Amino acid sequence: MKYCHKKDYERRYFLTVPEVCSLFSYSPSTLKRREKSGKIRTRVKISGRVG
Repeated sequence: MKYCHKKDYERRYFLTVPEVCSLFSYSPSTLKRREKSGKIRTRVKISGRVG
């Protein structure tokens, strides 16, 4: 039986890149390729540089 991630990310709207990679069993480079090809949504930047 596969592990269910539902409880790990319950009530969370944003996930970090490592969390998404773990959730889908992707490497970060595969995640980036899928974003570029349009197969998955692009990342949302939630904070900017302070300076």
